[in-house]
Amino acid sequence: MSVSDQPADAIRSELLAAEQATRAAAGAAERWIDRYRRAASETISTPELDELLREALAAMAHLLDADAVSLLLADEDGTQLISRAAYGLEIEVDLGVSIPSGAGASGVVLATGRPRFIEDLLEIDVVSDVLRTSGLRSYVGVPLQAGRRTFGVMHAARRRVEPFSEADAQLLLRFADPLAVAIERVRIFDAEREARVLAEEATARARRASERLAGLQRITATLAGAATVGEICTIIIDHAAPGPDEGERAIWMLRDERLVLVAGSGRSAEHPEIPLDGSMPGSGVLEDGRPLFVETRADLAGRWPALAREATSSFAALPLIVEGRRIGIMAVGFRNEHPFEPDERGYLVAIAEQAAIALARAQSQEALLEARRVAEERREQLDYLAEASDRLSRSLDLDVTLRAVAELAVPRLTDRCALYMLEEGERIERRVIAPRLNEHEWRLFTSGELALDSPQGVGAIIRTGVRQYLRDTTDAMLMASAATPEALALLRQVGFGGILGLPLRSRGRTIGALAFINRAGRPMEPETVALAEELTARAAVAIDNARIHSERSHVARRLVESLLPPKLPEMDGLDMAVHYRPARVGLEVGGDFYDVISMGPDRCVIVVGDVQGKGVEAAALTGLARNTIKAAARYEKSPAEMLAHLNATIIEHIVERAEYPEHPWDTARLVTAVVLRLERRRRGWRASGASAGHPLPLLRRPGGEVGPICRPALLLGVDAEARYEDATVDLAPGSALVCFTDGVSDCEVDGHPFGAEGIASVLRGTPGTAAQTTEAVAAAVAEGRTNDDTIVLTVRVEPG
Repeated sequence: MSVSDQPADAIRSELLAAEQATRAAAGAAERWIDRYRRAASETISTPELDELLREALAAMAHLLDADAVSLLLADEDGTQLISRAAYGLEIEVDLGVSIPSGAGASGVVLATGRPRFIEDLLEIDVVSDVLRTSGLRSYVGVPLQAGRRTFGVMHAARRRVEPFSEADAQLLLRFADPLAVAIERVRIFDAEREARVLAEEATARARRASERLAGLQRITATLAGAATVGEICTIIIDHAAPGPDEGERAIWMLRDERLVLVAGSGRSAEHPEIPLDGSMPGSGVLEDGRPLFVETRADLAGRWPALAREATSSFAALPLIVEGRRIGIMAVGFRNEHPFEPDERGYLVAIAEQAAIALARAQSQEALLEARRVAEERREQLDYLAEASDRLSRSLDLDVTLRAVAELAVPRLTDRCALYMLEEGERIERRVIAPRLNEHEWRLFTSGELALDSPQGVGAIIRTGVRQYLRDTTDAMLMASAATPEALALLRQVGFGGILGLPLRSRGRTIGALAFINRAGRPMEPETVALAEELTARAAVAIDNARIHSERSHVARRLVESLLPPKLPEMDGLDMAVHYRPARVGLEVGGDFYDVISMGPDRCVIVVGDVQGKGVEAAALTGLARNTIKAAARYEKSPAEMLAHLNATIIEHIVERAEYPEHPWDTARLVTAVVLRLERRRRGWRASGASAGHPLPLLRRPGGEVGPICRPALLLGVDAEARYEDATVDLAPGSALVCFTDGVSDCEVDGHPFGAEGIASVLRGTPGTAAQTTEAVAAAVAEGRTNDDTIVLTVRVEPG
């Protein structure tokens, strides 16, 4: 009777196979589903599996935007599906719903082993009453498989008709695969526990196998504490073949289609690799998946001539297999011819099975640790890129952005960073070099001309848009690139490791280059290159945005300057000052405006106004209003008439440019303004003024009394028939007229609008010059909250 026919050996084989499948399944499940809480060596119990399934199905429903996700397992015959766990359809589990293979929605998935998409469940014959009455419509189901066997189905469904995509099925499969392994693990674990008890009882009855069993138990106990492939191999080698004539023992692992020696004794080191070409026994053992026992030298030499001169006369070669996956071979050689008795064969087979399970577990653990390391590294990279995105988005100031790029690159990615910008389409400028360089580095990095037609370096990177990458720099490379001995000496003094030059590309064009230059001893690793490319892509967009913003801000500033007078006129007897602050520094122009129009030594016209909104259209209307008043002041003496003329002009502008001619005021921009006309009198000045919806100017008299002049009236651009009324007042020496916009009066100070009364209060306490008065009002609202431009214009009649 062979070893496989003996009950004890069969039970032991089942035991080892069960443990083998258990540990492999745990590795897969922990890698994908519980990687943050479980260790690869832990055993998943049925309650833990239930919790895992609930969490996984809920997560799956969330990721797929599904209303229900269910998992159904096939019976032992594979003819029926029975609900095992569900999210959104828990009643399926309580009722133990079963579906025949090939029937309904999920039965077809079980029968075919392929994903299935159903746009509307109402259009097919649904077997499950629960599913039919659930209101679910769209459906996707994927198979749960172990090896080539389909043993269940996971499906997701929505209560709306919204078909699932292939990507949804792939995501479902990613969850299904580790869940399938976890389920198999629990099943095998239960079988293993039962088999182990039977195996121990059978072994106890087998007196001939008692010593072997004790050895297996010692191996099992010892392997339980082994964590690495090396530790496991040492334990297996020590227990593989007891006796004085044990000869060589070795383990080769399958790696990249090669059998590589990982542990061995004696002369096994002479075979660090075993070819899989048939010249050595390893190929056949792996292919057949069955143990090989060679007992005589004649048999050995006849079958494998390459081993004829070896000291080994007989050997056992045993495949290391886990769940049908071949991971290597274990070999025990004897110097003399050695017959392998049935119990010894069984013992070696059992050791090989133990070794396979333990090695697979160790490989899974190493893979898990590597995955965790990669995940942590990736998390750090994502954190870094998130920080980079945050810093690069904080400012649209070009210099600030360039400094941020350099600070992000050094020292995280490189030792030295140089940033080059393409200016005016052909000139390359060095913009940032970081960190602070020593004398030799500065001489080297700032020497030479940068040209777009250069065959190498920055010019070539910008011209071609192609990166230049050198993992490390050798002295031979320095010698080849140096034109003179002095240049070579400088290159050696500076010292180079890895070098990476990347184009800065934004909006389909190259705007510069970013160079990462390491010092000697620090290569530029591929993972760093990938991170540098991510940073460069973000930096290019941020730099381009900053450049565009800088250019547009310059245009905006020039446009604002064109809409305001360059300076106030100087008039004998009048002291004038103005404060203007836009709502924000940026691209928006228009809004508030002012002007002082000199009409000779004894007369002037003052206008302060506010155009609704911001932007180019507001700026155009601002220019129109200012120029209209300036023209009207030449032939109109009355501020009210000037405003009437401006009102007619604005209405004409609105009608001519209306987006909707039948409703021209739907998109109209309205204007408020106040116009003052000052005229010298024998003993002072006289002011006449009119307002069109604008905050009324305030007059501070020499005695400190403060009050408005003018009368309120309808704003400009509303009614062509609107009328405006002049108000006239004499200005004694020391009097001060203050005009302002609603950005001042509406400014929120201490939680309340500042208002005309707040301005009046400042005026009462500031009897000084026009500049002092203006700055006092501006300072009072400087820390307040406002979204509008602010203008304060003061005209003071000089005393005496």
